[in-house]
Amino acid sequence: MHHLTDRLPWSLNITDCRKRVSKSLAILSCCLLLFILSASANPVAAARYKLRQQGDNNDCLCCTSSDESARSPMRSPPSAMPPGCFQRLGAIGLMCRMEEQSSPVLDIWAVTRESQGVFLLRVSQSQVDAVQPEGRVAGTADDYVKVCVRENREIEVSMGPGPDGKIHNVNLRGSVHGPVFGTWDTYAGLSTMQKTVLPDAIRQPPTVGPQAPRPDGSLVHVVKQDETLFLIASAYGVTLQDLIERNNLADSNHVFVGQKLLIRRAPRQLPTVSPQDPRQDGSLVHVVQQDETLFLIASAYGVSLQDLIERNGLGDGDHIFTGQKLLIRDAPPRLATVSPQDPRPDGSLVHIVRHGETLFAISYTYNVRMQGIIERNDLADGDLLRPGQELLIRDAP
Repeated sequence: MHHLTDRLPWSLNITDCRKRVSKSLAILSCCLLLFILSASANPVAAARYKLRQQGDNNDCLCCTSSDESARSPMRSPPSAMPPGCFQRLGAIGLMCRMEEQSSPVLDIWAVTRESQGVFLLRVSQSQVDAVQPEGRVAGTADDYVKVCVRENREIEVSMGPGPDGKIHNVNLRGSVHGPVFGTWDTYAGLSTMQKTVLPDAIRQPPTVGPQAPRPDGSLVHVVKQDETLFLIASAYGVTLQDLIERNNLADSNHVFVGQKLLIRRAPRQLPTVSPQDPRQDGSLVHVVQQDETLFLIASAYGVSLQDLIERNGLGDGDHIFTGQKLLIRDAPPRLATVSPQDPRPDGSLVHIVRHGETLFAISYTYNVRMQGIIERNDLADGDLLRPGQELLIRDAP
């Protein structure tokens, strides 16, 4: 009786099987070795392999995410870059701190040479608080900007890649308005694994101290170390665009130490109107000087603007010119000179009225009360005097 293996069309025995398995394992080992050597020779491939391992271990949360609900909705994006920008993301972005309905907010802007800025993403503190450690908070639809929370509640912001292939990363401590304590770069999606951690005091944005106005009222700021246009504009309460236009800056991304920036021009000084003396007849005329206005002239003489316009026959829109004469006050009416008359032999004093004389002038001349003259002569308040009329000034003693 023949053995079963003798009847098979192929002949296999234990020895042949072992040889073939050993040969297959050797081939696989060679392939694996070649792959490892190839990966070692190609640092990009090696780094990608290492980065995938890190992603599997949740070590780089901002690299990938499939949670679409974590993306920040674009509700009412701001139209202009705010003054509260404090931290750069390389040369391609800025982080700006804002307050929205008493909640801290972090805005991410893209910066280009052609425009002031492009709004990309807004993250609120409430969004951060709602995410568990090692979780993603928000991101743009194309993952150009990503925000996540680390295990120790640090906030990690990533942006890129830029034109140079770098992805810029910034870490904030505790909240979206917390201090910056770490920055590092990623190149072509591969972390350099060289995280720069600096003390809080060094990473804090510099404080811009407003400088004193000049004697003429203008305000000029001399740029100091680490100051930026955004910080300077915020310190003086002016907009970034006004600061750029006022100083004719072609590149809003760069200022240098010692550069002088005009914050405010010297205010135009209003001329001082000096009141002029009355004329001999008692009238008052003002001769207009350089830069004087009707309002300033009226204020200097204590008259209303409307009275000044009407007295000089001016329209509301009329302009005045240097050397023009403006009547401020008419000449007062002249009082007739009253010559005192001699008492009569019995000691009484009677005044005979002359042309132009008035009760007031007569009473003033004789140093008596006007009301006494009226009562003594039975005159009414509205009676007019006539030339030749006799007025009893004083009775006989």
